[in-house]
Amino acid sequence: MQIITTHKGADFDAAASVMAAKILIPEAVAVLPKSLNPNVRAFLSIHKDLFDVQTPDKIELEEVMSLIIVDTNKWDRLDQMNRLKEKENLEILLWDHHLNEGILMRPGNAWMQSAPISRC
Repeated sequence: MQIITTHKGADFDAAASVMAAKILIPEAVAVLPKSLNPNVRAFLSIHKDLFDVQTPDKIELEEVMSLIIVDTNKWDRLDQMNRLKEKENLEILLWDHHLNEGILMRPGNAWMQSAPISRC
């Protein structure tokens, strides 16, 4: 399984980044955190039939083989994804304009070869 996710308290640029990545990679599952910016929550409640998104608690993390992270680059900002941090052979793609603020990947880990995929 391949999932796309973003940071807790997702604002419009985070939610839109998840949706854009979903358009580019339609086989991936879009996962929005349970905590959303109030305006994003209101927008999605009105237009919920237009977006196919899941919450982290609905995802079987054991089945995740590929993780696409948008609009953040820090593990502690992801909702319920900590178990994936130590998963062997997990492909991570990082799509973030905050790359100068730190790095999500650990030194010496093979994941580093898969990031970043874009610098907006």
